[in-house]
Amino acid sequence: MQWTIEELQIEAREPLMIDETIDLEADLMARDDEVLSASPAQIRGLLLYERGTVLFQAEVAISVTLPSSRSLEPVAVPLTFNINERYVMPGETTDIVDDDTLQLELTSRTINLDHAIADNVLTQLPIVRLTDEEQTTDQLPAGVDWQVITEDGLHQLQSDQVDPRLLALKDLLQPSDNQADDH
Repeated sequence: MQWTIEELQIEAREPLMIDETIDLEADLMARDDEVLSASPAQIRGLLLYERGTVLFQAEVAISVTLPSSRSLEPVAVPLTFNINERYVMPGETTDIVDDDTLQLELTSRTINLDHAIADNVLTQLPIVRLTDEEQTTDQLPAGVDWQVITEDGLHQLQSDQVDPRLLALKDLLQPSDNQADDH
């Protein structure tokens, strides 16, 4: 979905409604090594040319397959989010202020919405992704002489450990059986 500013000045004086399905898989996979696959993205929204700017508002629905953050097994992550962006023409300024809309200055006289949508998909990807099985169990991966632990588990291990230098002092402070018999 790409338009020139001139096309939008004519076609988007009134809201230009968008209801499209676009394939972003190749773009997403090229830009992020963790993306294993992506379903076609459903885009519903509008473009509006007003006073030297272009307003793009849309709801995006897509499913992106990523590796589990625990086991690296593939996990399909459904995403649904809104995009609110206002594009300002190169070298222009605007007095239009929208509190919930990101303002971006264009670097050319064309708007490539596929690239803008892919940018937004990448910013929506969660850091923690778990398979259905991983979500229902507290068991973390482990192997010979290693195990994955949670941050809480790390704090517990650290609080249970005693500094080895203090262990020698502990023996000095405890009365021995011989000293108890002498008194």
